[in-house]
Amino acid sequence: MFLAKLRDRFNWFKKKGDTELTIKPGKCGWCNKGENGFKLIGNNSGEWTSYLIIKDEKEADIIDLIECTSFVEEGKRNPIDDFQGFK
Repeated sequence: MFLAKLRDRFNWFKKKGDTELTIKPGKCGWCNKGENGFKLIGNNSGEWTSYLIIKDEKEADIIDLIECTSFVEEGKRNPIDDFQGFK
């Protein structure tokens, strides 16, 4: 299932003219706060997408990838933390 999602997204990048992707690690900053993931950034288009890696809690197996719209790259501040009441 998650491989099909990645294949579709790779094809999307390809249609945008990208020949390489940069990967940036990070975490979700909101809905699934703290879940690990990664951001893919196209070398020509500058377009990006980010995914969270969902693992089986008992096993170390990856069971799904979900898109994350509130992804925060490692080493960067989560802007959501700046709003009162969200800390």
